[in-house]
Amino acid sequence: MMPFEGWVNNAVGLLRWTLLPRLGQSLVIWFVAWLVVRLSDHCWQVWLRPTLVGAKDRDVAHALWRRRQILALPSSVTRWVVWGLAVWLTAELFGVPREALFWGFATATLLVFWSGRYVLVDLAAGYTLLLDDVVAMGDQISTPFGEGAVEGITLFHVHLHLDDETVLVIPHRLLRGAPMKVRRAVAQTVRRGG
Repeated sequence: MMPFEGWVNNAVGLLRWTLLPRLGQSLVIWFVAWLVVRLSDHCWQVWLRPTLVGAKDRDVAHALWRRRQILALPSSVTRWVVWGLAVWLTAELFGVPREALFWGFATATLLVFWSGRYVLVDLAAGYTLLLDDVVAMGDQISTPFGEGAVEGITLFHVHLHLDDETVLVIPHRLLRGAPMKVRRAVAQTVRRGG
């Protein structure tokens, strides 16, 4: 047998008996992870339905925006956890030591939480403001930081259009604990048909 034929036979044998079963198992792991993510997205919609229906006095655009924002956070967290678990299982399947995986995930998690602690505080405060349906775009609010119309809302801050034509960006962590008066904008009902 020639040296090249020996290398080809060894490479094909390695591919057939070691890599393909691992590759097939990893594909099954990723397919199951995808199914779990799809199922969890549906479950979040069912579990949060009473909260999603809560803003009956708002216009349709705000209700759809609020629904998308409320479902975004738990769905994203579920996806990160499930995909992280799939990465862990796949890496362990290919022989990466469990201790290396643990310390890698622990270090990455600590770095993300430590570097983004104020972002996470704003995200949590914004999510509770969104769930409680405190303010919406177009509402007139009066806070210790200023008084004006809400021009935009994100999960991290509120854009407040003040009376002197300036736009004030207030992080949710400051807005959540502050006393606030809200005058809701009247939802405009559009009649269709004849």
